Amino acid sequence: MADVSHYIMNNLTHGNNVTVDVLGRICIALGCSPEDIMEFIVD
Repeated sequence: MADVSHYIMNNLTHGNNVTVDVLGRICIALGCSPEDIMEFIVD
């Protein structure tokens, strides 16, 4: 639904960086907002 590649899904599952565009497409597909699917962690 979000047109996300296997490579991007692999990055997500391993905690690697993805673009804001990808997060936006996922949010649109799920009907949610970015804060529903991610958290900001400061080291």
